[in-house]
Amino acid sequence: MIERLTQDVRIAIRALRRTPAFTTTVVLILGVSIGMAAAMSAVYQAVVRERLPVHDEKALILPRPVDRGGRGPGPAYATDS
Repeated sequence: MIERLTQDVRIAIRALRRTPAFTTTVVLILGVSIGMAAAMSAVYQAVVRERLPVHDEKALILPRPVDRGGRGPGPAYATDS
């Protein structure tokens, strides 16, 4: 069984050496994907799961969209939602 696995790995490496452009593309895509997944995980952990480092959470104001004239629904406090 180990011999079969070793043979399969050798064949795969040989095939990858024959197509260096494809191999480079695959390695770059995998590297970027893994990096993005790690970055998104860190952002999720920092923003969603951790509490904000503020003393009074009720004083937080959430941004709301306004039109060109500066009119809009106004600020919303974190306890409004």
